[in-house]
Amino acid sequence: MSSLLSFSDFSVEVYFDFGRSFLRSDALEDLATFQERISLDSTMQFTIVAHTDSIGNTSANLRLSEKRAQAIVQHLLESGYNKEIMVRTYQGEASPQS
Repeated sequence: MSSLLSFSDFSVEVYFDFGRSFLRSDALEDLATFQERISLDSTMQFTIVAHTDSIGNTSANLRLSEKRAQAIVQHLLESGYNKEIMVRTYQGEASPQS
């Protein structure tokens, strides 16, 4: 399952294990790629769109997508990015990713 970070002309997909919201090592590499393109002092907003699959309870999937987005936000905050430039969208299973 993935979450998508999009910024004007490019995007990066960050993958999670099934039913999990912790950042895997390959997700950290994908976030590093994103960070190479967006400077810490950027004032342009970017969007974090968190998804789940359609397996399981709808409300649980929405909570999971929120946790996935928050994991990405937390990582970026710890890296020095401003919270104000991050727009979060929780898709849950409304737009499932596999």
